[in-house]
Amino acid sequence: WGPIYPLTVPVDGDYSWVTTQGGASVVTTNGGIFLNAPASASIAIRMRGKAAPATTYTITALFVPLVYKESFHSVGLAFRRNAAPEAGYLHTMSIQGDNALKIERYTNANTFSSTDLNITLPAITPPCFFRITDNGTNLLFSVSADGQNYLQIQSISRTAFMTSGPDQVGFFADSENAGHAAAMTLYSWKQS
Repeated sequence: WGPIYPLTVPVDGDYSWVTTQGGASVVTTNGGIFLNAPASASIAIRMRGKAAPATTYTITALFVPLVYKESFHSVGLAFRRNAAPEAGYLHTMSIQGDNALKIERYTNANTFSSTDLNITLPAITPPCFFRITDNGTNLLFSVSADGQNYLQIQSISRTAFMTSGPDQVGFFADSENAGHAAAMTLYSWKQS
């Protein structure tokens, strides 16, 4: 790879709205997948996702966040449970507008449950390489500056929140702010 980053072009047709679209939109005409979640005064995760591969799997994504310096304004990757029990549960890894990298749990696209990790970031957030892994025992969350060297920042039992584990993966945006939309451009998505 080089001279910039290793990329695997995402195909928008591989994803569908797995949470309520609610006015969110995607644009693919200029490369990548631009996901725009409209302004919302409350939690409203707008997620494009697909069935998770059989374990063990790793999803590596490169995206550029477009979030305002607002609390809870967020974009990132997510594990999701589509089937019962816990249908609609989400385990997210996100960049948030209040300069934070967070791993959080939601009981559905509109209801926050808890925060597993909250790390303060520099005021300017560069393009983000996120990696999520389900190894059949744990959900692993990792970050990278170059797409080659990753730091694992969290490991959580895959059944700690979703007793049957996640069955979907995807990317999302959530404005949780009445004044501004939240958006991201997904430039790379690799499953291995």
